[in-house]
Amino acid sequence: MMSAARRSKSYYEPARWYDLRDFSQLGDVPFFLEMASKCGPDVLECASGTGRIAIPLAQAGYHVVGLDRDEAMLRRCREKWRAAQAQARGTLRIVKADMTDFRLRRRFDLAFVAFNTFLTLARLEDREKMIRCVRRHLKPQGRLIIDVFQPSLPALASDQPERLDFEIEDPQTGCMVRRYSRARRDMSTQQLEMTFEYRWIDPEGQRHSEATTFPMCVIFPIEMRMLLEYNGFEVERVLGSHDGSPFEKNSPLMIVIARRSNRSVRRSA
Repeated sequence: MMSAARRSKSYYEPARWYDLRDFSQLGDVPFFLEMASKCGPDVLECASGTGRIAIPLAQAGYHVVGLDRDEAMLRRCREKWRAAQAQARGTLRIVKADMTDFRLRRRFDLAFVAFNTFLTLARLEDREKMIRCVRRHLKPQGRLIIDVFQPSLPALASDQPERLDFEIEDPQTGCMVRRYSRARRDMSTQQLEMTFEYRWIDPEGQRHSEATTFPMCVIFPIEMRMLLEYNGFEVERVLGSHDGSPFEKNSPLMIVIARRSNRSVRRSA
């Protein structure tokens, strides 16, 4: 049968398949629950998506605002929250907004951006805008956590050919859906052009695909520290894993925990 291909309207990943993946091996939900217990009850998640982390936080008793700009992700989050909120001990407010430019009439003990989403801010000015916007919404001594992968120079030396990432079953159709990824790298700008493509065969035998392409930046440890310190934060700790392991040269992740500083923010040139 002929194939049907289309571009996804989602910025990052199609919402209808995002929650079908098994994220339990990441360990990030227990990590952010622990961090919230140390920081305070008011929590902001930037790029909260379908509520994978925001909803467990609200269920555990925290007062959470989750913001995202992808309407399909937000719609899925609202559906999940309606089903969960009766048993929740906290609250969740779901906001459609860009994490580089939002205005909320409250301040938070903890703000975070998880699962590499900070890296989708490919332009330096957008990364600075996001950090400064979050800073304005934090209480004195409030924390910001940025959770990204640690770049590997050998892996960044050439383009990533297409590879199969995983396969999942679509419960609505019973079809097996496979996600493939590929990346084009430009180290002169420290940017990647990522493509995620979902492919499946429907019950009539027709092949389908849905792809989304988006930019990602590459940030090295010293750059991350400077980015935060120039924009009103003091880095307290850097972890290499959600299990609390210290950051080392071979750590898979770079989880930066920064405290809102009282120093004046550097002015842009």
